[in-house]
Amino acid sequence: MFYEEGITRQVVRRIQERAVKEKEILNRSIEDYRRKKEESRVAKEKQNYRIYELYKQGDNHKHLLYYTHPYTIDIELMLRIEEEERLYQEDIRRTLEDSRWSIEDKRKKEEDRDNVVHRKRFAFQELGFHLRVLENLQIHHEDPRIQYALDYYHKEAVMKEMKQIHFYRKQL
Repeated sequence: MFYEEGITRQVVRRIQERAVKEKEILNRSIEDYRRKKEESRVAKEKQNYRIYELYKQGDNHKHLLYYTHPYTIDIELMLRIEEEERLYQEDIRRTLEDSRWSIEDKRKKEEDRDNVVHRKRFAFQELGFHLRVLENLQIHHEDPRIQYALDYYHKEAVMKEMKQIHFYRKQL
């Protein structure tokens, strides 16, 4: 039937979107790992810099690099400042991206809920179609099994109707 084809196409598209989302989440975790590694490297460099400063204080012979090239410390300081600014910009970008992801997740949940309601509606229509077929069969054939099936379908239809009414009442 047409709607089954539409639903399967929808399901395939949803599966593809979920695969892309999983890959993006994996990329995010890889990016987090790289970022932590970079942060540990920067922390180690800062520790080495403190050791270097202590060593510099104890150097009385004036033969180390900062005496022969006095701007080395300024260059390192500027590099550290640039690194911290870059990390700050990265944090801002990450927060924006996380907010975008939360909006995207909310939209996906709403779409999933809408698809469930859509599928329920089609199942209900299909139930009505089966009821009509069974009623036509009952007119032309005397078989108790048809009556049992009709009773079952009527019970299902009533239950679905009650669920729908309850669902809409909850929304009000």
